[in-house]
Amino acid sequence: MTQRQKKEALAAECVAEQKGNRGFWVFLDEVFAKSQGNGGGVPNLAEVIESVGADASLVRECLASGRYDLKIAADVKQATENGISGTPATFIVDNQTGKTQLIRGAQPSQAIAAIIRKMMIESENN
Repeated sequence: MTQRQKKEALAAECVAEQKGNRGFWVFLDEVFAKSQGNGGGVPNLAEVIESVGADASLVRECLASGRYDLKIAADVKQATENGISGTPATFIVDNQTGKTQLIRGAQPSQAIAAIIRKMMIESENN
């Protein structure tokens, strides 16, 4: 994770403090749209923060406090342990067996449905 990506992840948590879960996702959508999702970051983070209706000065205070540093570090550690090195990444979980399947990258709904069907068949056969 680059420093820019880390700052954007931290900013997303800080935006969520002000705008809730919906604001968190709207902010991330804007980050991906403006950065093309290439890890290079957005040119003007404050502009993106304000575009979702959050107060940039409060987000700066939140970032400076470091209150989400451990959360983001734990998320990165968990992703690394699960073999995730980029976004998007999705885990399909069979709640009956506990078996999981990692899907890397953006996939069409048909691909996800096929994995679910395969997991259901495997679960029935065991």
